[in-house]
Amino acid sequence: MYGNAKKNISEGDVDISKWKRAHLLPIVTPQEAPELHTLEQDKDEVIQAVRNGYAAAFDMLAPIVGVTLDSKMNGKRMAELMFPTQREMLENKVESIIYKKRRKHAQRNQDEHRKRYRGSQASVRWKSMAHF
Repeated sequence: MYGNAKKNISEGDVDISKWKRAHLLPIVTPQEAPELHTLEQDKDEVIQAVRNGYAAAFDMLAPIVGVTLDSKMNGKRMAELMFPTQREMLENKVESIIYKKRRKHAQRNQDEHRKRYRGSQASVRWKSMAHF
C-alpha cells in the first residue's frame, strides 16, 4: 500500500474501515494535456484542465469497478458529459428545447389518434349492439 512503512503488504491485510483520514492517489494527466497556468481565469481553459484530470482518473479507475473502456465509453467522453463548456451547454439546451417541442407535438398527435380510435370503437360497439 502506498505510504506504508511495512513492505510486502497485500490489500487484504489492510482494514480501510479504521482509516481516520483521506488517502490520496496521485494521478498524472497525459503529456499532451497542457498545464493550466496558476492565475488562469478563462472558463473554457479551466474546464478543459478539469476534463483532462477527470479523464485520466476515469481511465485509471473505471476498470476497477468493471467498466469496459472503448471508443464510446472512455475518460475523455465521460469528462465531456460531466463538464460541458458554456457553448456545449447552450447547444444541448437548444437541442433539448427542440426535442421537447417535437415530443410535445408527437404526444398531441398520439392523443388525438387515441380519441379518434376510441370514438370509432364506441360507434362500432353501439352499431353491433343495435342488432339485438
